[in-house]
Amino acid sequence: MKEAGRSGRPPRTDPRTLRVTHCPVNIAGVPWANVQALRRKGVDARLVVFERGRLHPDADWSLDRTGGLARRQLTQWRAFARLLPRTDVFHFYFGLTLVPKSLQFPLLRLAGRRSVFHFLGSDIRGKSPDELAYGRRAGAQIVGSYDAIRWVPEAEVVPPGLDLTAYRPAPPSDTARPLVLHAPSSRARKGTEHVVAACRDLGLDLDVVEGLPHEEARRRYEEMSPEELRQFIAIDGHVGLEEEQEHAARFQRFFQHVAWEPRYALCLSSDEFLKQADRYGLPFEDDFLEYLRGLSFAERRAFDMAMGYVFGKISDLNVRLPRSGLYMFLKASNAPLGPFYNEHRDRRGLLQLEKPKDDGEVCLDRSPHAIFDDGWYEPDDLPPIARWMKTRGRVRFRAEKLRTFRLDLTTHLPDLDLRKMKITLALDGAPLLACTLFRYGWLELELRLPEPTTAKNGDTFELEITADQTWQPRPNDQTSRDDRQISIAICNLRYS
Repeated sequence: MKEAGRSGRPPRTDPRTLRVTHCPVNIAGVPWANVQALRRKGVDARLVVFERGRLHPDADWSLDRTGGLARRQLTQWRAFARLLPRTDVFHFYFGLTLVPKSLQFPLLRLAGRRSVFHFLGSDIRGKSPDELAYGRRAGAQIVGSYDAIRWVPEAEVVPPGLDLTAYRPAPPSDTARPLVLHAPSSRARKGTEHVVAACRDLGLDLDVVEGLPHEEARRRYEEMSPEELRQFIAIDGHVGLEEEQEHAARFQRFFQHVAWEPRYALCLSSDEFLKQADRYGLPFEDDFLEYLRGLSFAERRAFDMAMGYVFGKISDLNVRLPRSGLYMFLKASNAPLGPFYNEHRDRRGLLQLEKPKDDGEVCLDRSPHAIFDDGWYEPDDLPPIARWMKTRGRVRFRAEKLRTFRLDLTTHLPDLDLRKMKITLALDGAPLLACTLFRYGWLELELRLPEPTTAKNGDTFELEITADQTWQPRPNDQTSRDDRQISIAICNLRYS
């Protein structure tokens, strides 16, 4: 279990302060909002989660469970043992507990601790009283709406909290058509088709936001000026409400030349196949979906590359794809358009390894003049923006001479204090540094070379970083699976 170190929770100084642990998920951001509100009231509150969610990653601690059931249970028991002495009330969400329910509540009673079950909707909706009888093991039960009280009649109603200080008041819009913002986590479960139909019947603009964390989606609109928002709606509005020709007509108001084709009707990535099946309800064979869900990260990458290759061949032959009903690829310009696909085939400019013009410090992970080999994964927002590495990663770049190296690195390897991780750095095959990571957090390394160094291969250097172990963040999580083999993450890789 690791502490995030960004919650700002003060240490408990008054023994009379109530200590509350919310756990073990952050569904819809409700637990995190409750924790923040309790802190403002002077309560020593914290949120502990099994894993950070993609849309709502906020938490004080994340257990980052790995391995099979036994290993995950061991992680949870260790967390419970650590939390028990520092907690007066355990606030459980979504019908989940830190350890099995049959043991969780007897242990809490034995230790004199109070407990709450907080239900959020789909965890109780449509279930029988017998299926929900476990809730009475806790000292209190909470539901989020008066509609949900029918499933747990003995529960207290506490509507989800909203921190209005996070929102800037906006004056009424002078647009003729009001804008409706709909941000479903699942189109099927959240009734998106009914929202679309209602907006169409009422003559409203609709923007559907998907796949963005809550805070990022909110900032997306707050940072737009009124004119930018009007233009956004003028071009991208009416999501799901119009036919392809209507989208094209909207762009033709701004551009002289417009062309469009159906997109992603056949050759989809593995994630897109599953997204269209799970969120949009598109029919695919069950055994095919089961096959996709069972692929490892490396296998999914190979599948996606194969799909891309096939799509490239379809494009070369100018084969028109069937309408998918979900996506279209549109090109718009004031200059005449060339072939719809592969108009710009020359990609040599993307692959040239050039020397930077700046003679000062150069940041390689933000430079187009550095090549990261396949030992690295795509940049990820941890935060900050960083690259996860496999067991070994290499970076090639061009420079006249090198005097210093700087980089920030971290790891989320579970039980780091026990397992420790050995890291080595080499430049053009010559060892530069060896170190051991034994605590969490970002480590800033600075390497000063004894004297300016020139490359063995002309003016091209190769930096190699190795780690002695890897781990998988969420290999068995069916909702947000991540079975990558990762070791360390680096950012701000600079040289001078």
